[in-house]
Amino acid sequence: MFLCQNYKYNFDLAIALGILAASEQIPKNRLDEYECIGELSLGGELRVIPGALPVAIHSRNANRQLILPVGNAAEAALIKDARLLPANNLLEVCAHFTGQRLIDPQASPVAMEQGAYGVDFADVHGQFHVKRAMEIAAAGAHNLIMLGPPGTGKSMLAARLPTILPELSEQQAQETAAIASISDHGLDVSRWRLPPFRAPHHTASAAALVGGGSNPKPGEISLSHNGALFLDELVVSTGRSWKCCASPWKPAISPFPAPIGRLISRPNSS
Repeated sequence: MFLCQNYKYNFDLAIALGILAASEQIPKNRLDEYECIGELSLGGELRVIPGALPVAIHSRNANRQLILPVGNAAEAALIKDARLLPANNLLEVCAHFTGQRLIDPQASPVAMEQGAYGVDFADVHGQFHVKRAMEIAAAGAHNLIMLGPPGTGKSMLAARLPTILPELSEQQAQETAAIASISDHGLDVSRWRLPPFRAPHHTASAAALVGGGSNPKPGEISLSHNGALFLDELVVSTGRSWKCCASPWKPAISPFPAPIGRLISRPNSS
């Protein structure tokens, strides 16, 4: 069986419980009611793992309880109606299955103050025609290309576009957070309802944009799902990268962009 290097340790807890059940140290019949994820240290402690949020979504949909590391509980608790049992170590999990001491369920998340971008569209003075175009693009989830000499504010305006995008719905937030959860960047729980904004360097490779690699990871296009993707210096981007991006953006991009063009794309738009 092939397991991605970054996620193979997620199954440590499930494998350990399977061995314990096969040797009749814990009852087999109770395992069907649970999903179990977590990396085990040599001392039996449960370590934080990537990708806990999509597992919580699956467990909720399958109507099963999820046993997971305590460090992942806050992230997984973003999923409404998910039944979570956070544990510190393997001994706690075994005690739960043998009935010696049940694991306390994760409490409902306390309403937290949502994070902010640190910039605001209201900071921009003048540029009325550009701001009007960006408002239309934000309202209709349209792609936008900006052309102009250096220093006219293209990058500054692009960085402020997400501040006028509507807050994500719960379904959109879950989709976006699930992608972030399995990425190298991780999920910032305090910003999970904010539309993402990604601005990769213009030398980014095709794999960095569309994802993949020997250990598959989401690329910048996926990470900007339900948000905005800012591509700077279009003409100096590698041809291979552009070929990977051509299909979803073809109707919105001139085949001969100006050397100083900037593109803001909404990858979720059809």
